[in-house]
Amino acid sequence: MRIKMRGRHKFRFVIALFLTILTSVGAMAQQYAVYKVSGNAGVIQGARVRPLTRGKAIEADTRLRIGSNSEVWVIERKYKGAVYKFRQPTGKEGATVKSLVAKVKNRTQAGIDDVNKKILDGISVNKTRNDEFTRAGVSRVVTNASGSETELHSLIGPYVAPKVPHPYNPVTVKKVNDGNRLFHFALTSKEIDGLYANIILKDCNADNMEFLFPANLVLAKGQTKDMSDCMFMVPKRPFPGYILILSDEPFTLDDILAELDVNTQNTERHFVYQIID
Repeated sequence: MRIKMRGRHKFRFVIALFLTILTSVGAMAQQYAVYKVSGNAGVIQGARVRPLTRGKAIEADTRLRIGSNSEVWVIERKYKGAVYKFRQPTGKEGATVKSLVAKVKNRTQAGIDDVNKKILDGISVNKTRNDEFTRAGVSRVVTNASGSETELHSLIGPYVAPKVPHPYNPVTVKKVNDGNRLFHFALTSKEIDGLYANIILKDCNADNMEFLFPANLVLAKGQTKDMSDCMFMVPKRPFPGYILILSDEPFTLDDILAELDVNTQNTERHFVYQIID
């Protein structure tokens, strides 16, 4: 049976079809999208190099050729909206997006490690744990309808957290507007020297949890650490937010994953969590 559409109904059908196609394309999990191209850059496809344009969806295995004095920015679409800036020429053979992202992360981590060392060198080796921080980190099990769960497990999820003041906020977090729907974080430790920090998405789980920074940040009391090298896309609303993780000792992703379950968490460790909307 053939259905004839007219005017407004036909227009609505075309729009619905277009949105369905967009959703399907997103479901194919193109991992990155091109945000900015300046200079000479292209996608290597066989023996050809095709122009690289803003908005183009690309994958981790896509091979890019970037010329001298050129720059390409890509956005990680699949999870956290991180922005990676490729500025080094690749040569005629090009390089995969995956390898270019790894180089950016390595450079960023090296920069963080260098600043961390300078901060730690300036802090007394006799630094003791902040009593208030330790007490705040001890109560990490909360009661729920099923019995008990860890504090971190109770915080993660897709729901938008209510704006209720946390009883203890040792760090001030600002989201600095970089324009064009981009931002970066700036963190200030209000009262503790040598505080270790990292951030995760609130809407995550054990399978996709990932730190936003490639290394823990070490925060010095009264100083602001501006993370302009780690830019992110402003998320669409409603957005559950982020969780700032703080400790007086270095921590790994495995340490935080262990904090999701009362049977695996290390009661010798102390963590404080702050919701960032």
